[in-house]
Amino acid sequence: MTVRIRQARLADLDALTALWAELAEFHIKLDRRYALADGYERHTRQFLADCLQDPGWQVLLAEENGVAIGFISGLIRESSPIVPYRRYGYIEDAGVTATCRRQGVGERLCRALEAWFAEHQVTVIEL
Repeated sequence: MTVRIRQARLADLDALTALWAELAEFHIKLDRRYALADGYERHTRQFLADCLQDPGWQVLLAEENGVAIGFISGLIRESSPIVPYRRYGYIEDAGVTATCRRQGVGERLCRALEAWFAEHQVTVIEL
């Protein structure tokens, strides 16, 4: 499996929305409380578009032969003054399409996001 990890773009919104929906369906099967509201696709698409345009966010896409197979999103948050670090990285969502799981794609996405956090002098990461 030859996987390429790259920064997602607005042109990837269809693929990202589909991957996010697959992740949501996975969670719904585990717990019906995660059921999606009507119009979730429009809201998800807008949320992802906002993330892609915000420099405090990073959205990465995993591709195999030009086909989107996974994604991860994270952002840099300001810490509470009660902890010794000022900023921390937060992993918002991560998912790999069912046929490509257990092949290291998720780990590669995590490592790439960790590298982005490190480039921004973020040393603490939360899920």
